[in-house]
Amino acid sequence: MGLKEQPFGSKEKTFHLPIEITVYVPSTNKQQKFIGSEAFKKRISFVKSSLSRFFGGYTRVSGEGGYTLSSGKIAEERVAKVTSFTKRGVYFKNRSKLLNFLHKIKRTFQQESIGYGIEGDLHYVK
Repeated sequence: MGLKEQPFGSKEKTFHLPIEITVYVPSTNKQQKFIGSEAFKKRISFVKSSLSRFFGGYTRVSGEGGYTLSSGKIAEERVAKVTSFTKRGVYFKNRSKLLNFLHKIKRTFQQESIGYGIEGDLHYVK
């Protein structure tokens, strides 16, 4: 029996949320210009409330991200990782809402793409 299969304590006192969903919130616009602290906070708040509605809660972590531009130059920006954990059934019930939401924030945040993670695998909405 692997660690995932063994409950830590009694089943009445624990539960398992095996599906991890992360949305990477960018702090720049399409031209790689910083959008400002208040606008960035609003983006983060919108993602937090949406993931909470879909999956029941969130965890937010701040960080820095970077990527290579077509010119070869590295673009760096502040990012917020907003992560939810949920049960399989809840994830599958809300998966289409999540994808529609990701397409919406891509347009609203003026992004070429939005990064999101499912179970540790990175995906992009283009």
